[in-house]
Amino acid sequence: MAATPDALALLTKLRLAHEAAGEPFAVAVKAMKMAGVMPGWSVERIRKARDKLVYLGFLRRVHKGGRCPGDPHLYVFVAIPAATRVAGHIPIQQNTAPRRYPAALPPASGAPARGCKAS
Repeated sequence: MAATPDALALLTKLRLAHEAAGEPFAVAVKAMKMAGVMPGWSVERIRKARDKLVYLGFLRRVHKGGRCPGDPHLYVFVAIPAATRVAGHIPIQQNTAPRRYPAALPPASGAPARGCKAS
């Protein structure tokens, strides 16, 4: 992670904001830029840091958004990312229970996507 300081900074901010809830959360890069969540960062910089966290295995997307306006991708934290596994060693995490998240399911046929109005 040392080679990706932007990803580390974003991971820290996301953990502080969302880890206690234990629920899927959005990483809405445009909204984060407008709100100044990461001061001085561009939309592209936030997007690249988010994508790096997904690539390294720190975040996992559980809902693919984009079906309509206001339908963001949703993410969860991964308990032990693949990037921390070295030669079969998995670090021990104290006082943490494994989290189980259901896979995001598409809406039933004919039903509008979550957050979308029926037409």
